[in-house]
This record gives sequence, C-alpha cells and structure tokens, in this order.
Amino acid sequence: NSLQNAIDLAAEGSVLDVPAGTYVGPFSIDKSLTLNGADQNSVFIENADISADVVKICYSSGAECDVTIQNVTIRNGRYGIYSKSTGAVNVLNSTFYHNGYDGEPLPDATSDTAQADYAALWASSHTSSGGAMRIRNSNGSEIANNTVYDNLRGIRFQDSHNGSIHDNVSYNNFESGIYLAAGDYTGNTGCTGTSVYDNQVYNNMNNGLLSIGGSGNSFTNNNVYGNWNAGVQMWSASEITVSGNTIDGNNHKSFNGIGNGGDARGAVTCESSLGTAGSFGCKVVNNSITNNGRDGELTGVYVKEDVTLASEVTGNTFQGQSPDVVYGAGTVASANTCSTGCACNTGSVEDCAGNCDTA
Repeated sequence: NSLQNAIDLAAEGSVLDVPAGTYVGPFSIDKSLTLNGADQNSVFIENADISADVVKICYSSGAECDVTIQNVTIRNGRYGIYSKSTGAVNVLNSTFYHNGYDGEPLPDATSDTAQADYAALWASSHTSSGGAMRIRNSNGSEIANNTVYDNLRGIRFQDSHNGSIHDNVSYNNFESGIYLAAGDYTGNTGCTGTSVYDNQVYNNMNNGLLSIGGSGNSFTNNNVYGNWNAGVQMWSASEITVSGNTIDGNNHKSFNGIGNGGDARGAVTCESSLGTAGSFGCKVVNNSITNNGRDGELTGVYVKEDVTLASEVTGNTFQGQSPDVVYGAGTVASANTCSTGCACNTGSVEDCAGNCDTA
C-alpha cells in the first residue's frame, strides 16, 4: 500500500506505473526498474523536509542497476535523486525543485550586503548541501527533457561515462546549472565521453555549465545566459570541446549563490592542467559570446597560462567584452570575429578579424 512497497515487490527490470498522487519518502531502489509516473504535473515524489535524499538508487551496493525515472516531480529533499549505480540511470521528462533548498525567500542580490546575506542563507537550516540530482559512477545514462529550478545544485553528473544530457531547462539554482563533477580535484577523476547539448541554462547563481576533471566531454548548442559566474567553466580540462553555444550576459556578479567570491575570469574559462593527459586541453569553437562580464572583469574567453595541453579558440563571434580573448603560450586563437580586439601571448598573432592587442 505504499510506493516503497511497490518498488520492493516489483520484478527486476519491470515497469512500475505510478498513478497521480503525492508520495512521501524517502525511497530506495536497489534493482533495475523503470519508475513511470502518470504525468509530472500530477505525480509528486517528495520528503517531509530537505534533510534526506528523496530517491536513492543502489546507494549502498553500487551495483549495476539500470534505472529509469520519468514523468514525475521530485521535491523537498537533500538530493532529489542520489544514485551510485554503475549501470544506466535515466532521468526523463521530470521536474525538480526545492532540493537542497527549502524555498525560503532569497536576499536582494543587488544590495550592498548581498554576498554576506547569501552566505548566511547557505549556513542556515534552509539549505542542506544537496540538489536536484547526483548521478555517480554510471555508464550510458540519459538525462533529458527535465525542468530543474530553485535547487541548491542543478544537474550533477559525477565520475560517469558515455552520458547524454540534453534538452533540459536548468535555472535559478544556487550552484551550477549542469555540472560534470569529479570525486576529487586532482584532475584524474571525472566524467568521460559525455555530451551536454541543446539545454537552456540560465540565471543560476554560480556557473551555467561546469566541468571539473574528466576527458572527452562536449558542450554543444546550449543556450547559456544570465548566470552569475562563468557561462562555461572548465577546471583541469582534457579534450573538452565547447562549440556552437550561445553564451550571453554571464559573469555579472563577483560572488555566487552560497556567498563565496566568484572565481570566473571570463564568459568561458579554462584553467589548470593538474592531472590532465590527452591530445588537447579545451577547444572553444564557433560560439556566440556576447555581453558577458562585470566591472573589472570583462573577458570573453580566458585560457589560463597554466593550461599546458594544446588548446584553441577558433571561429567564435564576440560582442560586448573587452578583451575578447586572453590566453597563454599553449593556446592558439584564430579566425574569431572580435568587437574590441584580443589580448595575445605575442604582439603579432592575428587571432581576430579586428585588431589584436599585446597582452
């Protein structure tokens, strides 16, 4: 007579249809199973408060469970979904809100005390260091057609491989909208072979798209705008491609949603070579990068000099930043259309259609 009882009784690999209603957890799935809601506007899976994860998937065992959750709304948890399955974990056509954050009214982000006010909210009982979802260690997962808003974190995909994250809308989350995460900051862990494409990512209070570690990942054809820090932030990137995105109006605050100082140095930022290996670091290609930045930090693309793998900034269209491109000796920039010129590692590199200024 409960959703957990139905999950426990369901046969391995079966489809469990969930009718309209509100189901109060927490819940645990420890087998291959499809949880198919009648409709995300009428099936609500939630906790009484944000102290525990709403749905855990193979959390204790880390087994190879193939789990699909679709057509539901998940809310009022620490994480809405926390999975440690090494199988394919698919999250489709669902809504996530108030996970890791209980909906307490936000401070005024334009006030003189805004950073301190957001730090105080982060430290309060109104947050619980979670987010919409945390999908760890998976293989071949699809996360698609979800609406993710007003959570502490948006879509967190960690140490997973061959994933497909597409056609989601992620906005108004305290941290990054879509986050390819790593188990540590050595550069030796993270996601591989994962494609992030055709998403709408906006007004998140940290980065729009974030990648820490990992290799062979791509961010393609996303619309990324109005995020407080970088539109696309990469740490210890290895063979990561950022192409065909619209990146507009990001990096407009000097702090993030949990009250820490913002670390974005550009609309698109690639930093650190710690632990990386591969044929290239990052490629920023054929993007529209417009009107990003704030007073004192108006860079379009910033590839830090500590990125030792060969990288490139090619074929982008810039408008409204100054300088448009900053990079170190390991990066090549060419064939960009610039509005204000570039900062180059030499005085003669013609990496823009316009002028190239000496760094």
